[in-house]
Amino acid sequence: MMLFTCSAEEGYAVAQFKLGVIYTDGLVGVKQDYFKAFEWYLKGASQGNLASQNNLGTMYCNGQGVKQDYVEAREWWLQAASQGHPASHNNLARMYKFGLGVKEDPVKAQEWRQSYFQELQRLENQQAECAFIQSSSNLTGSLRSLSASVNDPSLSQGLEEALTVLTELTELSTPSDFRSRW
Repeated sequence: MMLFTCSAEEGYAVAQFKLGVIYTDGLVGVKQDYFKAFEWYLKGASQGNLASQNNLGTMYCNGQGVKQDYVEAREWWLQAASQGHPASHNNLARMYKFGLGVKEDPVKAQEWRQSYFQELQRLENQQAECAFIQSSSNLTGSLRSLSASVNDPSLSQGLEEALTVLTELTELSTPSDFRSRW
């Protein structure tokens, strides 16, 4: 707990979010305190932490640590959703499905629900790409090490060819916009 508190006080948005969760749920021996949770989420959200933005929306929607305000909840959820936070899409779908601070609108609810699934798919694809790049990198490193330690020229040449093919496959399988971020 002390590590999270020190990091959060130093301005680390992820630690601020984690402290918000700890106070929201009363974890690790800490008494549940929605007011403190709200304060930490607000600090994280002000730094662009999407999970903090989403949780602020939830607190406003449920009136936890703050007066219930569906308009404010919607604003926080829209902010997080516009940056790709899946749960915010789902929360907005629920708002429209049940008419929470907005006119009940099954069409908008379905649109937000569909975008929720699209965001989940996007994240799943990103995770798969990261796993592919990591495993390719590990295999490439192993092939390089093995190639360097082999004294047989024909085996060494075969390993080098395998390394070339693996590198080409990695380049072909990884979208250029994703590669540029690494």
